[in-house]
Amino acid sequence: MQKKKVVIWAWYVNILTYKNDMHLSLNRNTMYIQEDWFIIRDFHKDDIPRLRLLADNYNIYINLTYTFPHPYTLKDAEWRVNHNISLWEKAESFAIEVNWEFAWSCWIRHKWWDQWKTWNIGYRLGEEYRWKWLASKICKSIVNYGFNTFDAIRIEAWVFWWNPASMKVLEKNGFIREWTLRNRIWKDWKSTDEVFFSILRSEFIT
Repeated sequence: MQKKKVVIWAWYVNILTYKNDMHLSLNRNTMYIQEDWFIIRDFHKDDIPRLRLLADNYNIYINLTYTFPHPYTLKDAEWRVNHNISLWEKAESFAIEVNWEFAWSCWIRHKWWDQWKTWNIGYRLGEEYRWKWLASKICKSIVNYGFNTFDAIRIEAWVFWWNPASMKVLEKNGFIREWTLRNRIWKDWKSTDEVFFSILRSEFIT
């Protein structure tokens, strides 16, 4: 019994250490990347109504994990924006503006413990902004940010099998398709494969 307590305590200390280290490594004052056609920035409270409008869309919902609600309510948008503004999320989730209008978000998230130098990226764009070249440029910007800001060796992304457009975006930016997990995803009463991609620091071309 005593041995179990020691194991649990060690696990709890590791969690605290991880969160404290992450707080120190990710905390920053602001996020602002300006490109020709878009801006990547921190979330603002003013983003809530626009997020609700963009996110309440079945064509968006079908390509996201089960935690993404549908219909998407104003309460859902409020929770998401407030969560992204919080200290813990602020350093990893960012808003996207296109032509000075909120277009949705992108993120870079840290992996755990033995994957300390591995990060995961993703992006979401409202349906009206789904231009292939725009998604590709946003992907490149967030990967560039990840390799230049953090001591990352590897950046990962994963896509549902029925979303070939996102796969092309990753491949255009140098990501390698590594493996396919068969029938890993259950979404909208259908099963599909999940496809994993990665890019190494040595492979990234700015």
